[in-house]
Amino acid sequence: MWIGITKRKRFYFYGTLFGLMIMMGVVIYNSNYLASVDKELALRASPTGPSEFDEVPDASSEEVEATKLAAGQAIVAYQSSPDETNTGNLARELKARGVVLARAMKNGNLSRVKGLLLSPEQSAAVPSELADLVEKTTTLSGKLTSIHVDLVGRDPSGKPNVNGEEIRFETSKTQRSLTVDGREYAVYLPREDGQPEASLAVVDRDSVAFNQALVLGNNILVESKNIVLTANPTAALPLPTPNAVAGESPAVVILVEIGNPAKALSPAAAREKMFSTNGTINDTVQNWYTARSYGKLKFVGVNNVVGGDVFGPYPLNIPRCTLSAIYNKAIEAVSADPAVRFSGVDAYQHIILAISPGKDAGCGTLGGAASGKTIWINGNYFPNTHILAHEIGHTLGLNHAGRYRCPDKEKPLLGNCNWAVYGDDRDVMGRGLAPFNGYHQERLGFSTPANTKIVAESGVFVLNPIGKPSVGLTNLRVPIGAVPSLENLVGTVPEYQIEYRGQDNRVVARIATHPSISAQPQIVRSSKVGDELYDRDANVKINFVSETNGQATIRVDVGTPVCIRDNPTVTVLPQSQSGKGGQPRVFTATLTNNDNERCPAVPRNFSVYTFPDKERSGWKISPKQSLITLKPREVKSVSVTITPPANAPAGENGFNIQVLNFPYGGEARFSLKVVPR
Repeated sequence: MWIGITKRKRFYFYGTLFGLMIMMGVVIYNSNYLASVDKELALRASPTGPSEFDEVPDASSEEVEATKLAAGQAIVAYQSSPDETNTGNLARELKARGVVLARAMKNGNLSRVKGLLLSPEQSAAVPSELADLVEKTTTLSGKLTSIHVDLVGRDPSGKPNVNGEEIRFETSKTQRSLTVDGREYAVYLPREDGQPEASLAVVDRDSVAFNQALVLGNNILVESKNIVLTANPTAALPLPTPNAVAGESPAVVILVEIGNPAKALSPAAAREKMFSTNGTINDTVQNWYTARSYGKLKFVGVNNVVGGDVFGPYPLNIPRCTLSAIYNKAIEAVSADPAVRFSGVDAYQHIILAISPGKDAGCGTLGGAASGKTIWINGNYFPNTHILAHEIGHTLGLNHAGRYRCPDKEKPLLGNCNWAVYGDDRDVMGRGLAPFNGYHQERLGFSTPANTKIVAESGVFVLNPIGKPSVGLTNLRVPIGAVPSLENLVGTVPEYQIEYRGQDNRVVARIATHPSISAQPQIVRSSKVGDELYDRDANVKINFVSETNGQATIRVDVGTPVCIRDNPTVTVLPQSQSGKGGQPRVFTATLTNNDNERCPAVPRNFSVYTFPDKERSGWKISPKQSLITLKPREVKSVSVTITPPANAPAGENGFNIQVLNFPYGGEARFSLKVVPR
């Protein structure tokens, strides 16, 4: 749970009370006391203000020095005389330092954190009953989950922006947690001002290890280089494969209320905004996604409720706008409601929790948040199509659409660039209610192979406008090879993605990655006719030659052909077999390294995982995990033996083989049908 930071004077009160209770003979060094310590260590919250998600300012250098000095002096006094008074004073000063340290950990301020750490000698001098007040560096393994949080504000001018919206996204946060043996830790990562978070490639995992993690109470600070992604053989790895979300997508809206909201979202209004086909493209989420997916995606209810599944409102008895508590309480309430037919969370691909908050609920600047298939959205902003469409984009596997503004136009991403997380106003995952860019369309499966061309050598290309159905070319991908400075920004070998935005007669260049990788595409240039983008380091020129009859002519000049890495291909034969319980069956997986011929002839290690599509007791898989090395264009095979238990029930049983060299991967499915003996 995320508890607000208390003021320092409260700690003096607790410290005094601590000493008095010791003098009265009350033993408070127990599990309840240590639990209260965790609450004092300020997990993801602000001390005051309208929102649970507001920034918590770091302590000043003077406060850091004073806090650490006071803790050091308390340790010395305790060592000299470990009586009740010095023990109480030590607890108070360690708690005060812990709050300042937790704030620095939350903000990813590594230099502040280092300035507050106790020395090994000081840590060793702290009595065991106060151990939870002292940080430790350790290794932890558990399940990693993430929540995108999008905070909003009004345009400073007080006027609608270019998309006609008064409300806009201002700040993005990622709330991460690691669950270890039932205990949930808040996870923070160091970050630099003005730059994307260093670990955009770190995704949810059923099993992840943190090495050299700094732990204080329920807080963890870990550098991305010390995060080891591991496999759980009983569950699918979140491989970087496109979501291909086309089709009917079951969705539910659950209305909840926190505190005493002055105005609550009505079921009718929620149903109209989410599921209705009335009005224009931008009037409803249903209309917008139908248009922007070219008719490939439609939101539906599960229980044939007229107009879609909308349940509630349910008043929730929670003190603050805590996302995990809202989810748990909302699902509990709707599941227990005899008046509705809720089919359970597994029946839906989108679970939307619309929160109507009271004045002091702490949801003030929350626009929306998303994790997996769950969306939290401030009910005050539910009528804003952009915010709801944006959060649904996250549940479809998309990151934000940003922008780099760089002073050296011949070195777009190698200068002193300013970065804006929502800087792309030409994509719904950025600042505007605009069509998906080419990278996102290809990732979602909304575009067709004919819409995209990978530019391996120089040429002239004619682009149709993106955002409209087309059988022609709408998106160019120009791989630019292993440029280390660019790899640091996007997480892997980058590409320029070029598209024509007919609505404003501009050609937009983005830096991104292979569309199968969940990165954040960044605009680096928006060009008019005659403009040229020249990247000296990648030796690439992109020129907007002309615009005629609603089409753009683009010339791309590439220098020396580059190494282009791609996802491996995986096939399994036979795709299906039959057998009786207890009889082993052998399947052969064939793997192809699809890196092009320009890549170094050095083998790459691919991890091969085999697991059932759901938990099955008694089944044997051999091997569950193996390692194969493949050079570019090389093909190898590996055999996997599946043995059902002797008493396995008759029926079809699905399995997956996944091949991973992060962030590249591939997957294939196969099945074994158990027949009666």
